[in-house]
Amino acid sequence: MKDGDVVVAPVAYSSQTEQVIAAQAVKTIVNVWNTDQEAPSFKASLSEKLTCLQVDPSETVLLGGGESGTLYVWELPSGLLLRKFPAHNKKIIGIAVDDELCITTASHSEAKVWSMLSVFCDQAKEIRHKQMVNMKDRLLDIKVANGRLLVLSESAALVYKLHNAEKEQVFQMEGASCFSCDPTSNHLYVGSSSGAIVEFRIDKSTEYHEVVLGADGIEIVKTAKERTLVGHKHAVSCLTWMNSLKYLVSGSKQGELIVWQNGQIKKQITLKLELCQLLTIPRPSNHRPNSKKVQIPRMKALHKYEQKNN
Repeated sequence: MKDGDVVVAPVAYSSQTEQVIAAQAVKTIVNVWNTDQEAPSFKASLSEKLTCLQVDPSETVLLGGGESGTLYVWELPSGLLLRKFPAHNKKIIGIAVDDELCITTASHSEAKVWSMLSVFCDQAKEIRHKQMVNMKDRLLDIKVANGRLLVLSESAALVYKLHNAEKEQVFQMEGASCFSCDPTSNHLYVGSSSGAIVEFRIDKSTEYHEVVLGADGIEIVKTAKERTLVGHKHAVSCLTWMNSLKYLVSGSKQGELIVWQNGQIKKQITLKLELCQLLTIPRPSNHRPNSKKVQIPRMKALHKYEQKNN
């Protein structure tokens, strides 16, 4: 994926095999790292560059989208290419998967929903699909959460029922840049070019409550469907959730990294590199709860590659 002048390499993680899979941004090569090794354990050369990667919930399949619109399906952990087929006629920019469906989006603001069974069926001449989203502005990202399809464009975040394509909610937000959903699927966080992160309530039955003092000293309870997290001085470029700790993590291309807890800043650091994607992985096997520091092997090859290609 190309974001402005920065080339972003797609990355995925399999907790079952404890491997990080990364496609090179400027070459037709996919590297696989074990989290306890410094050098890639496996390299694969493809016929085209990949623009996105996604592991299915069962972690038995890796799906990749190509610049030509081709969808690739690999078996995990063997890496065997099971199938490839033309899903779109333009570059695939996003893949989201649940147990039954696979959703792909293309650069021409189109999303298609595929049956996972049809994705594996290599004898079918045509794969049945249905067009789910056709937007006027540029489509940025998609995610699947709790039976919903979450779609982000440059001006709004949309929530669809996954299995019937019914539109549930639309959250208008100009300058949207990235988004993430919490593990309960009740909160949607949308980063913006202004540096603000807006937290929306997907669950319509609940609201945020804020108690303020009026001019006469009487407490006033304000309710809202959203609240704003302020901490970044620059545009938010990536968001992710640390599911085990229930922390939201956000980053910017200026190196700002913020960890949020309950809408408040828990930790803030500045790194000397551009943050384009964030990937959280479980604690290493050598973690000891009573120890203050954990020695995590540094993947030097991946580190050098990130430095070279932002």
